[in-house]
Amino acid sequence: MGNVFSIAALVAGLVVAVAGNAAEPEKLWSSDQIEGRADAPVTIIEYSSYSCSYCANFERKTYPKLKKEWIATGKARLIHRFAPGDVGDLTAAVLTTCAARKSLNLRAPYYAKSEELAKLSGNEKIKEKRFLVFDVAAGAGMAVVDIKACLGDRSVAENIMGSLKEANEKYNLKGTPTFVINGETVEGDMPYDKFAAHLKAATK
Repeated sequence: MGNVFSIAALVAGLVVAVAGNAAEPEKLWSSDQIEGRADAPVTIIEYSSYSCSYCANFERKTYPKLKKEWIATGKARLIHRFAPGDVGDLTAAVLTTCAARKSLNLRAPYYAKSEELAKLSGNEKIKEKRFLVFDVAAGAGMAVVDIKACLGDRSVAENIMGSLKEANEKYNLKGTPTFVINGETVEGDMPYDKFAAHLKAATK
């Protein structure tokens, strides 16, 4: 597949490539996955990784009710951002970003494989992990030609890493998932009721 794997060569230089760009307050990135009204009183920024089991648990158990009770009702806007832990996670994030532009949601399929992706973390397993990432995207309906074109576009990965660099500078990310709720940083997976308490506090 030739140049499809060239994304691995990007990672080492990506942080350097974006290091000179000053982040603007409330800046939105083209890789953001946004749900909800722009004028919602609560803005939630989520930093997560597909290899993170806690992120997958939040997606399965807390997110559905969050979407129903807060996002769909206009009370909150959710901005999903990627915090990839390795090249495989970055590859999945890149494909998710490209797929979303064609109204194809890869988040659920990737989170469904979170445990397998986590087991393949580390440089010695990166090739196997990337094959799994490609298989999930193709299985969810992303055409091979689109996968190749997406991974050949350096700007997508650079945008994701720029977003992550900004997050580390502004919020000092220590792990995933991390949420920023109207400027307040909240760390870790939690049940809906506990998460909703943070949202209610943000409206006071």
